[in-house]
Amino acid sequence: MWWVSQYCFLVYPIMTRLFGQLDFRPGAQLWYDLPAMLQAVTPKTRVMFVANPNNPTGTLAAREEVVNLIQRSAARSALGDGRSLPRISR
Repeated sequence: MWWVSQYCFLVYPIMTRLFGQLDFRPGAQLWYDLPAMLQAVTPKTRVMFVANPNNPTGTLAAREEVVNLIQRSAARSALGDGRSLPRISR
């Protein structure tokens, strides 16, 4: 199962449908619900799209919120085994 935020960039659901069943999840304040995204991460998680600022809404999360999401999701996912480190672009 793949899921995307209701406020995501249009390409994300298009790409997701190519790889499996798609489920839309509610967003929060015209953006991603970052805590819900973190809860959805499992050892099978391989990719997470987070546009910041978001397209099309223009909403922006603080850098610290995104870094926290990346670090905590890496610990919950297959990345937590030390094979790969999440990349945080500036």
